[in-house]
Amino acid sequence: MAIPINIPVLVMGALLVASCTSAQADGLNPKNKLHCAAALSVAGQNAERTNAPAEQRRTFFVGNSWYSQRVPKGALETPEARQAVAIARQDIPALEPIAAACIKRASREAGFAGFRRRIGAAYDEADAARRR
Repeated sequence: MAIPINIPVLVMGALLVASCTSAQADGLNPKNKLHCAAALSVAGQNAERTNAPAEQRRTFFVGNSWYSQRVPKGALETPEARQAVAIARQDIPALEPIAAACIKRASREAGFAGFRRRIGAAYDEADAARRR
């Protein structure tokens, strides 16, 4: 059974307040699919590295997969994409409100619920195997 993505899980401790966003993260626009793909990729890498809760790792993976498939082919290899990743890496804590906004936006799009179930289930299976 797939675990539903719960947006509040994205918000942790001191990162709860969106006003914490720093100047570095201000360069990321949660209405831009490429920026969402970059931000969720960096947030996901950080979640894996810090062994964040499974649901949070899953949420970042599903969100990154969603947005990565919605940008034109090759867009993730452009200077804009590299710049978005660099901005995201400068201030990991500031990614929290951006990632939450990207996930919230995706959850309102047609087809996301089914995508979340399919990709999330695949992630859960791979995550469980990797952690054995």
